[in-house]
Amino acid sequence: MTRTGDFSDVVVVDAEGNRIPWTEVSRFDDDEMRDLMRQVVNRLYTFQLRLGEPEFQAFVDRWLGAHANGTSRGMTMDSMADTTDRGS
Repeated sequence: MTRTGDFSDVVVVDAEGNRIPWTEVSRFDDDEMRDLMRQVVNRLYTFQLRLGEPEFQAFVDRWLGAHANGTSRGMTMDSMADTTDRGS
C-alpha cells in the first residue's frame, strides 16, 4: 500500500534484508502494463474461443504433456495460432 500515491514510499525487502525502493524494482510503466494486459486478455479470449476445436484441443494436450515431461522445447503458446488455419 502506498500513502503517497506514487509508490515512492514502498520498498521491497530481499532475502538478505536489503531494502530496495519500489521505483528501482518496478520495471513496467503504465503503457507497458496496459500492453501486457491486452496481450493476456487476447490470449485468454483466443484460448476460450478455440477450446472447442479438436485440432486445438490436440495441440493443448501435446503442449501440456510436453511440459509435464520436460520436453517442451520449441512448443510455445504462440504456435497455438498455427495449429489450425481458421481462415481469418
